[in-house]
Amino acid sequence: MGKQAKKFYEKKWMYRFDAMKKFFKKYNTTKVSQTVSKSYHCSISATLTWAQTQRKSYNHYIRNETSLITAPQIDLLNSIGFAWNVTNKTPHEKWIHEYFKLYWHHLKHNNTVISESSGYNSDFVYWVEVQKRDYMAGKLAQGQIDLMNEVNFDWTLDPVSTWEDMYEQLSEYYIRFGSTLINTYINRELGMWTSELRMLYSKGDLDPIWVAKLNDLKFDWEAVDVNWNAMFDRLVMYKTNHGTVCVPSVSPYDPPLGFWVWKNRRAYRRILTKGKDGISLQNQSAVFEVAQEKASNMFPASIHAARLLKLLEIEFVWSPIDAQWQEMYDKLVAYKKSNGHTWVPRDCLEHPGLGIWVRTQRNRQASMSEARKRALDAIGFVWCQREAKWQEMYHKFIDMQAHNVSDNYGNMHRKDRELNRWIINQRQSNKKGILRNDRFSMLELAGFDW
Repeated sequence: MGKQAKKFYEKKWMYRFDAMKKFFKKYNTTKVSQTVSKSYHCSISATLTWAQTQRKSYNHYIRNETSLITAPQIDLLNSIGFAWNVTNKTPHEKWIHEYFKLYWHHLKHNNTVISESSGYNSDFVYWVEVQKRDYMAGKLAQGQIDLMNEVNFDWTLDPVSTWEDMYEQLSEYYIRFGSTLINTYINRELGMWTSELRMLYSKGDLDPIWVAKLNDLKFDWEAVDVNWNAMFDRLVMYKTNHGTVCVPSVSPYDPPLGFWVWKNRRAYRRILTKGKDGISLQNQSAVFEVAQEKASNMFPASIHAARLLKLLEIEFVWSPIDAQWQEMYDKLVAYKKSNGHTWVPRDCLEHPGLGIWVRTQRNRQASMSEARKRALDAIGFVWCQREAKWQEMYHKFIDMQAHNVSDNYGNMHRKDRELNRWIINQRQSNKKGILRNDRFSMLELAGFDW
């Protein structure tokens, strides 16, 4: 860096440092993540972006790597209590973090109307509501009030939901998902309300009329592991409606459920795929055995085992790719049961796509898992391409005879050029004495005309 460029850089650095000092003086923290502000172009966004750059440069500096930051600059930042790490926030810093979500929303929309329908999670919606209640109760610090007023915060409390309102919400949820277990991360207000009902019921303080109305919804009074089981119940309903437990993460039906399925799939596969070689995730008894061995390392064993057992009972799909493979394998098993072999023609009408899938398995033999190889071997799968082709043509020949018994044999096979060439090859191989004995016997049994 030349002298002039260096001088310009240092001047620019000091300008941003002064802005950071003002930020710290006003907000009493520098622990505000740049990621929530990077899409907004304003002085604060620029200051936070600069702060993130200093953190990255500092990490290079302490590792003795090339870095733009200097020791005097580090000292200056330390003098204002600059945070080199934005994790482990104090209650005040957590409040500021949430406040800036509101700040960016106001900057973009010129209002402070926050709702789940506008794309925010229930935790942030709840935080906004808490600020209103704390303000009314005199619990909010003056500095916090001043900051909220800067974004023209609407202090008006949302109407308090009546018991009837909450019951109506619960009733609608029950009709849609067949459950009264509410995940508080999805609907905090309704989830907290149902938790309070269980507490009152356990103390005998719940009005019998309310108990009766809740019983009409098959309310679960002794629910455990509520957040997880709430989503499990939604998955059961999804399977009832759609015939599958493969819920896309972007499912238009239930996006939170799709994300929950993905999280559970990732968490449990991480456990189940470590250990016994060759355990198929579709082999439920083996999966459960492995899971019980590993449960104590990840979760309390009782909770982990109970969750896993429930997933196994509804045939939870651990991998969409595994599920697709298993579906085609089951079709191959059914085909063999009906036809006595696994030589599926390419244009199989009984199971569309199965013939192509069978050929794909042969092509992937080298990279295929041992578990899948064993499964295919167990049903007499033919791996050799040439052998498979011969068997395919042989069964095509038999099928032709079965469906064309009244036709002239000489014309029958000429309708299929490939089959015609195969028949000619069998005759020639026999004349040359190179036709395998087992193939000769099979053709003899089929009434082959030599």
